[in-house]
Amino acid sequence: MSKQISQVEMINRIAAEGMKQGYISYTDINDLLEGVKVDIESIDDIYEALEAKGIEVVTDREKRAKRLKRITWLLFVIMCVGASLYLVNEYFIKLEYLWSIILERIKMIA
Repeated sequence: MSKQISQVEMINRIAAEGMKQGYISYTDINDLLEGVKVDIESIDDIYEALEAKGIEVVTDREKRAKRLKRITWLLFVIMCVGASLYLVNEYFIKLEYLWSIILERIKMIA
């Protein structure tokens, strides 16, 4: 059963999801529009609105690559901070704590 929602509501829903990370995948858009009756002109309007808001529409492969890049960068930053704290304080930071932070951040991104 398909439901009717306004074009503005549809665009706002998709844009809100895309603004979280600055991009949204075609699959994410399809998932958000599941069960919603959409015509071709509305799809074009959605893509134009996303572009106007600076939200990039990407493939699933590009989305995975962006996530991996963010995770890699986050791990690098966390390890640099950990190494700096170790050098400054001359104390050993418990690796368990550091790894728990790393895993928590990865879960937030993934």
